[in-house]
Amino acid sequence: MREIWSLTSFRNPDLSSYAGDLMYADTRKGMVTLAWVLFALLAGSAGLYFQLGYASIYVYSASVLAVLSLHMAFSVRAIRETRVLYLLATTLIVIIGVAVVLLAHN
Repeated sequence: MREIWSLTSFRNPDLSSYAGDLMYADTRKGMVTLAWVLFALLAGSAGLYFQLGYASIYVYSASVLAVLSLHMAFSVRAIRETRVLYLLATTLIVIIGVAVVLLAHN
């Protein structure tokens, strides 16, 4: 599949290099944006859970997930590969999604 379709594989090596750099920059920006949006949502949720008197597990879970999102926003700077950024974004979404579903069933 890699030989058939790729976002950064062109016949001209200069064009491939340019496309790879551009995809990396866009993916990195997207990951940072995703992490900050999730941080804002989860930190707001933690505050709202606290103000409404929900059980401490809700406040704690939302707080931990907010801190995880904040950590991802800063950790992205150390990553130099586009595929790793995609993997981190997918992992962050899955972890937060599973945690929110488990909290909803609690």
